Amino acid sequence: GPVNLNNGTFIYMAFAADPDTEAPTVAKSFAVQTYSGNGGTQSLDGFGFTPSMIWTKGRTVAYDHGLYDSVRGGGSLIYPSLSQAASTVTNGIQSFDADGVTFGANNKSNASDSTYVTWAWKADDNEPAINTEGSIDSIVSANANAGFSIVKYTGTGSNTTIGHGLSAAPEMMIIKNLDQADSWVVYHSAIGTSQFLNLDSSTAASGSGDIFGTPSDTGVAPTSTLFTVGSNHKSGASGENYIAYCFHSVSGYSKFGSYSGTGSSGNS
Repeated sequence: GPVNLNNGTFIYMAFAADPDTEAPTVAKSFAVQTYSGNGGTQSLDGFGFTPSMIWTKGRTVAYDHGLYDSVRGGGSLIYPSLSQAASTVTNGIQSFDADGVTFGANNKSNASDSTYVTWAWKADDNEPAINTEGSIDSIVSANANAGFSIVKYTGTGSNTTIGHGLSAAPEMMIIKNLDQADSWVVYHSAIGTSQFLNLDSSTAASGSGDIFGTPSDTGVAPTSTLFTVGSNHKSGASGENYIAYCFHSVSGYSKFGSYSGTGSSGNS
């Protein structure tokens, strides 16, 4: 194309943002807000930090869940309750602000006929960084102190390791194919890499089918630096783009575990 002609010589400009050297704190890494939509542009503040992932849900009208993050940008909307590919929207998040977020009029987050709840997580204040620790590069925004990172990568169609930017192995990962109408994949340490759950359905855990790498009956467990995907179209098809949200427990802040139901009250 015009920016990469064979034997052509080009000039360019590149500017680095001033890095924020203050690491995110647990106390300013998660917030919940409720609000009324206005069907236009609305700034929602009081989070105490610049959010990196925003999950919204209408409370009084049956709008689907909506999910935005700063790595994909506020114009890319995915739906935790649906399998469809990412949608490009102009009325999604207009900006990730110093103390909150500014919504456009998209009905997943700001229609005039509904009230909403939004859950907000903080990754990193700085621009997403290229992580080179895996067999392929990934684009990562990580908050290691709070055990949360956002990872964008492109599948290879074979066993692939991907850097997640955290300081411990993820105990839960939520992965979505951005290009195809594929079900969401949920990994949890309580069920391991031989099975997975779907975020967008009520089905029980099922065999991993190469989602977390081969051999497909066991998969490959995440490590303190990497997670593994295989060739399955839900997690690693060649040339398709994915987003992964990675979490691990942090003492006094978060916990990921499991329990067995008893069918009676008082289970703890």
